[in-house]
Amino acid sequence: MWRRPCLGALLVALLAFPVAAHAEGGPAEPGSIEGVVTKAGGGPVKGAEVCAFDVAEEEEFTECAVTKSSGAYEIIGLDEGPYRVTFESGESGLNLATQYWMLATSPAKATILHVEERKTITGIDAAMVTAPNAAVSGGTEFGDPCEFSYDTYGSAGFELSRATSPLPAAAPVSGVLARWNVNVSPLLFEARLPSVAVRVVEMVGGQTAKIVAKSARGQLQTRENSFETRLPIKAGDYLALGSSESSTPGCISRPHNVEPISSAYFEPPLAQPGSSQGFELGEVGVPVVGVIEPDADEDGYGDETQDGCPQSADFHTACPTVSFAPGYSVGAKTVEVKVRSDATTPVAVTGASPGPGILHAARRLHRGKASPIAVPISASILRRLRHLSPRSALRLRLRAHATDVAGAPSTDHLTVRLPGRG
Repeated sequence: MWRRPCLGALLVALLAFPVAAHAEGGPAEPGSIEGVVTKAGGGPVKGAEVCAFDVAEEEEFTECAVTKSSGAYEIIGLDEGPYRVTFESGESGLNLATQYWMLATSPAKATILHVEERKTITGIDAAMVTAPNAAVSGGTEFGDPCEFSYDTYGSAGFELSRATSPLPAAAPVSGVLARWNVNVSPLLFEARLPSVAVRVVEMVGGQTAKIVAKSARGQLQTRENSFETRLPIKAGDYLALGSSESSTPGCISRPHNVEPISSAYFEPPLAQPGSSQGFELGEVGVPVVGVIEPDADEDGYGDETQDGCPQSADFHTACPTVSFAPGYSVGAKTVEVKVRSDATTPVAVTGASPGPGILHAARRLHRGKASPIAVPISASILRRLRHLSPRSALRLRLRAHATDVAGAPSTDHLTVRLPGRG
């Protein structure tokens, strides 16, 4: 067991509700929690890290445990109070997504446990899933790729449905609108093309919609136009195209009895984000395609092209990489190592030896500087060392990792040798 700062991350699990088990009477003792960690659809996970963060103490430190070969763990020594529980892949060797008890994808959505003295909360289980691949997939498209060929009514419009459109009219998933595209017919006179923006539109009932967010304007040209943006969007939202100074761009369609189209348009002046506005119904195509990217860490940046570190909301550039500097020193009660990080971030160093005994230490590192971290040697390991000859030694594998980020990009390892003291 060890103490460590809060870890960041993402994700989904099927968990059981806890059952409180009363301990026998006697002097006041700390509480505990226990459970089993498995891989969703598979067997137990050995080496996963489970931590209980003391919410009342602002989660600065907490108690942790490592799962056994059966996937079971027990966190003891918990003072009475509220705790947030996290599950991470740790030393399991598996690329598992961080999850929070229970059914939560972020710390803010975690269910808080209340630990009482001399009581054990059982059933704090996790079924961990594989972490999502951060490779770029191009995003999820919706809207209509037809060509802007003439001006229609209103100042901004959005398509509700089109029988032969290859894309859904409404956003099929939630995330971040990272890009919007408009195809413009080469037959249009470029000098007269408008400057337009898109608005994320949420239907609120009847012929009324709420303007959720608005992009910056983009000047259209006679070609395929693509504009980057960063707007929140939910499944079911629509994308309205236009501006208060121009008519809604439209695209030529077949006769309506062959290709039915349902659309909506706003009359000027256009409402600002956060406000609602009534709309009229129409039968024209609206030539705009939106591209949605996932946002697993819920930081408002698309995970595929905008967020360099989708595992953590604290970083939008590349995830911090931590590494051990060469060498270490063994003191009476600590092992001192030096660790550097390419970003200013909290870093934890943990380790375990065969048999009982856990080491843990943490501190905030500044970018680029190799900083010393004194890792306390646990009492159980010290007892083992006192029974070993100075010619013998315990070998411990230490792991340094950026505690705001889950995954290999922010992890390094170092094996240290602790001579016997008998």
